This record gives sequence, structure tokens and C-alpha cells, in this order.
Amino acid sequence: MLRMYGNENKDQTPLGCTSSDMQNAYNVNWSGRLQSWGPLWAANRSDQPTGTPDQDIMGGPFLRSPKILYCPSDTSQHYQFNNPDNPWRPLTGTTRGGYIMRAITLKHVPIYWPTVAGTPAAPPVDNDASPQKPWSPMVKLSSFKNAAIVADIFSTPARVDARHKKGLNVLYANGAAKYVLRETLHDLPAQVDYNPGNFGVKKLSVNKKFEDLPFNFLGYPDGSAIMIAMWEKLDQQ
Repeated sequence: MLRMYGNENKDQTPLGCTSSDMQNAYNVNWSGRLQSWGPLWAANRSDQPTGTPDQDIMGGPFLRSPKILYCPSDTSQHYQFNNPDNPWRPLTGTTRGGYIMRAITLKHVPIYWPTVAGTPAAPPVDNDASPQKPWSPMVKLSSFKNAAIVADIFSTPARVDARHKKGLNVLYANGAAKYVLRETLHDLPAQVDYNPGNFGVKKLSVNKKFEDLPFNFLGYPDGSAIMIAMWEKLDQQ
């Protein structure tokens, strides 16, 4: 799906997270803004008449059925398809997908989908503060080489517990897919590189252990640091 989208769009891919929250990188729509999985659903989509059953369901050729964005093993209604806790309404409100996307490049530059009122909904930007510039064109899929780009949601232990418990499925930019054991996320580095705005690398401290993460997300910098560290561990598998 990502490869097909890239082939049609000069290798661009809509990876990234909502605002600067790398633990929250799975939305289809956030408050009326198509993000992450949303552009894949909407790309080349034929408009459906308002009020018809297909208005919010039928996607374009890259994502005909939205159900493929959800893991059938998930036991949390938070990430299941079209239920009261996560209604499928990608044109009109917030909808979460069921898999998490990478939100940091191999050069440590973040990919942030904007959320501030009055700012363009797309494309993503490379910094959550000024100065920032849009990813235009969007980040290239080929730039990730053999790195991990999509996975079962592993933002916190509770998300892993709600699905496969002992591990997670990971998709790599080269097309490979692997099941990675949960223990892989345990031995993390003390610091990671972070290059907002591509103005120079700085260090973020990894202050949390994966199994100690609370259910609610930490945001920047602690949430960003541990997500960067975990993606880089997945790259090594």
C-alpha cells in the first residue's frame, strides 16, 4: 500500500505523527485533518454522495477497505474499526488507525502533521516550533532503506498487551515484515539524536523504560526520546 502510493507520488510517503507526539502516529483523521493513514485512504478517491452509505467508507485504489488498517487480534476498542470508541468518520472527525507509523527520518529529522488551527492541514512539517518548514515533497520512502516504518502499536506496554502480548509485527521500508519479540524494546540507549528543523543534531535523554510507560502518552521530550530509541532498535532486527 505504501509502495503503491509512493509509485504514484514520486516516492513520497505520508509517515509522521500528530503534532509532536511520536507515540500518537496512527491517525486517519485528527479533528478534521487527514493525517498519516488518511492521505492513503483519500488518494485518488472518487467522491461519494453526501448521505450515502459509502460517504465515509470507500477509499481510493490504495486503500479500498479501511478494515485493513486494523489488527483483528486487538482487544482494545480504542484501535478497532468503527465502534463507539473509534467511529470510522475520516471526513468529519477524529479516527484512529490500528498501526503506528514512524515519525523520524534516518537523519533524525521529525515528521509532524500540523494540528494548530489556522495552519495548513498538510503536508507535515519538520519542527514543532519556529523555524520550521513543510515536508514538500513529503519524505521519500526510499530514504528509509531497510529501516522499520510501520508496526503494531507499541507506544506503551498496554498497547502491546491488548494485541499480541509477547511481541509485535513490524514492516520495513524494503518490504520485509517480521515478528519482533517484546524484549527487544527493553535494552534502550541512554540518549538518542534529534534534529528538529534540520538545524543540527541534539541529544534527547531516554528517561523511561518501556515497561514503565503509563497508559497516557508523555509527549515531547520523554515520549519522543523513547519512541526514537525503540524505532532504532526495531531497525536492527
